[in-house]
Amino acid sequence: MKDELNSEVGLVRREAVRKVIAGMTAASGREDFGSLFPDILRCLQSKDVETKRLVYLYISNYAMQHPDLVLLAMNTFVRDTENKRSSQVRCLALRTITSLPIRNVVEYVDDPLRRGLKDEHPSVRRTAVMAIGKLCMRNREYFDDMELEGALLDIFMLDKDGWVSASALAVILECGVRCDSNKMLNRLATLFDASPGEWGLVYVLRAYGQFAVNLSSWEEASHVLKRVSACLNHGNPAVVMAAIKVILLTTLNHPDHVALYDRRVSACLSTLVQSGPPELRFVVLELVKDIVISCPSFAPNLQYLTINPDADPLYLTNAKLQVITSIANRDNLLVILGELCENVKHHDPHFTDLIIATMRDLAVRFDGQFREMIVKQLIDVALTGLVPLFQSSVIALR
Repeated sequence: MKDELNSEVGLVRREAVRKVIAGMTAASGREDFGSLFPDILRCLQSKDVETKRLVYLYISNYAMQHPDLVLLAMNTFVRDTENKRSSQVRCLALRTITSLPIRNVVEYVDDPLRRGLKDEHPSVRRTAVMAIGKLCMRNREYFDDMELEGALLDIFMLDKDGWVSASALAVILECGVRCDSNKMLNRLATLFDASPGEWGLVYVLRAYGQFAVNLSSWEEASHVLKRVSACLNHGNPAVVMAAIKVILLTTLNHPDHVALYDRRVSACLSTLVQSGPPELRFVVLELVKDIVISCPSFAPNLQYLTINPDADPLYLTNAKLQVITSIANRDNLLVILGELCENVKHHDPHFTDLIIATMRDLAVRFDGQFREMIVKQLIDVALTGLVPLFQSSVIALR
């Protein structure tokens, strides 16, 4: 293997490094490949980007076990951050150098990071921004010692590339960097129109929810909501839910204007709870439960919460029943009870237990004739002659 790693043929060296990484993966730490470290380190001198990528991967994995030895490669990493020929190499070097678990990392990454933030290529600037976020998450002291807040805000406010600005915004939000609200809102409006992609748009909406919620003037808030409400028709559920969150938070301070958005939000939620894979619908239903508590008028239409035990997994049915319980009122109680009674004789005992538990929760919520009506339905279920239903109903009636 050593001979292949030191071969003068680039393709042979690349395949040798690939074999070493495959061996490390298969061994899962049971075998030490440290004896090959100097030979693999020499492969960093290669001009082939793919070979460099493989070497970076090897060093990143090896650093977990021997962080001190990785210091031998730091000068090469720093040199690669200044590589004039390839922006991809500069990105790889920046990403790797800021991920290594070594002490006193600040003295190695300070200059490369600042160069990366001013790089002519947007992918390098974006990599530098995300590297700042990684450093902050690993150790806040590194972030504070390097005094990068100003540089981060500058690239967010001034960079012409939407992806770079959106990445800077993500780091600002995650690291809790302070920013003037008016400047932030003005920049968000510009960035929103710059089409930063779905991922960037989610962070823009998240920032809107954090800064626009304090707008006391309805005129200012309406400008934000007009822009945000356009995202309710987006194809990505994450963007739609982020937009709903902004609308919810903003209208809480202006309750007189909730009616302007309740139908649109309710329609969006109704669409989300019936489309997509079960895992996505479950997440949406969990969020709907919180939304209904804060703003009942945003609740999805009851007809879209149809119970289908043969098609939906049990956890999804449980989430639907919880939402149905939370949106139940005197006007729709008869409809809800009718659907519950229609499904209570299903062959799955776990499902019928959920139905009876829902009827019990509804009886607790309502009083007077409505409670009597629910109790009567539970008694009827107990008298069906089916032992599991009888037991569950008796427990609920207690």
